[in-house]
Amino acid sequence: MPSQSMVPLILPKDKPLISKAASYKLNDIVVFKKKDRLIAHRIIYVSPNNNFFITKGDNNLSSDGKIKKEEILGKVTKVKRGNQVVDLFHVYLAQSFSYLRALKEVVKKLNSKKIPFIILKGLPIHIFYTGKIPERLYVDVDILVRDRDFDGVTKILEKEDFVLVPSRFLGKRIKEPSQVSFVKPVKPFPIEIDLHQEPTPGFAKAREMNRLLPSSGSFSEYLSQNVKKIKIDGVTFPILKTEAFSLYLLLHLFRHNFKGPHRFELLDTIFRREKINWKEVSNKLSLFDLKNFVYPGFLLLKSLYKTPIPKKFLEDISPNPGKKIFASIITKTVDPFSRRGRAFEGSQKAIFVLLLSPKGLKEKLKVLGNKKTLGYFFGVIKFLFSRTLMNSSKSARALLGVT
Repeated sequence: MPSQSMVPLILPKDKPLISKAASYKLNDIVVFKKKDRLIAHRIIYVSPNNNFFITKGDNNLSSDGKIKKEEILGKVTKVKRGNQVVDLFHVYLAQSFSYLRALKEVVKKLNSKKIPFIILKGLPIHIFYTGKIPERLYVDVDILVRDRDFDGVTKILEKEDFVLVPSRFLGKRIKEPSQVSFVKPVKPFPIEIDLHQEPTPGFAKAREMNRLLPSSGSFSEYLSQNVKKIKIDGVTFPILKTEAFSLYLLLHLFRHNFKGPHRFELLDTIFRREKINWKEVSNKLSLFDLKNFVYPGFLLLKSLYKTPIPKKFLEDISPNPGKKIFASIITKTVDPFSRRGRAFEGSQKAIFVLLLSPKGLKEKLKVLGNKKTLGYFFGVIKFLFSRTLMNSSKSARALLGVT
């Protein structure tokens, strides 16, 4: 069966054109042999001493693990699609152009209506900090808006042909999500904008768990007061100032269970290229009670990317001994390069919140004992159990040759 692992960039019937290279870098698509199969996947991590890579299919949840340079047969920069040869960089360029064009129209309308907003992450930020378009397909753009402006922003997006995507969890629709997605269904790559009404990593279903997280109000106010404006292709984009953006990215990393190499890469790039006021970062982490939640992210940056984070800063934000042990366990057990299903990721985040929250044991037990919290966990367990049974049934039928 043709592989779907690099869809939509490389389609199952495409023929990758392989060329030998003297060296390989991040985001290169390389070909290697595994279990008598030739695989073309993207490099998502390069070890600091350059002695191994980690690869993953764009459409896969799990990485392929470590790949040594001598195992790589070559690099894919073009594919043959029917009678045409497609240059993959041209695909990245076309997607970035399409994304930027659509986003510029939305931003111009928001600016003309004088609606305050912040681009939290996405293509403009990547271009600003790296000076180039991404050599991979981009997923979405995150925009932070105020609650009272949400309906106005929605109308602007609808006029620009964006369609609301219903938020779901475990197959059920979420009534009051903290993040709402809109998609403009253009071909070949749809354009997605995620609207955020709060920047903190809250739970949409297990809302009682949010009591163990810091209050979002003061942090949101801090972000709104630390905005700078950048110009890309003649359009003004409001983004966060460097220190505020670093805090948001680290919190975003926690939200995703310290997973996603592109998140680590951007933080590493910022900490290497920008002049960081580490004292300000430390003070704000203490002020908003965020130290516990971001500390594992800093540890992973140091160990995986050798990011130049000052020793004094790490000492200043170090949690109490108990939380420090939990943070160390998390960094040793989490796989930053692979994901699991949404149900598993949600339950894992709940565990991390319980381990890292500065709230007392009494408060944690009270939250855990809440009927809605218990209902959430039972729902996740039921979903994962039924999914396991379904997969086992499929495997058994395949072995027996039953269709």
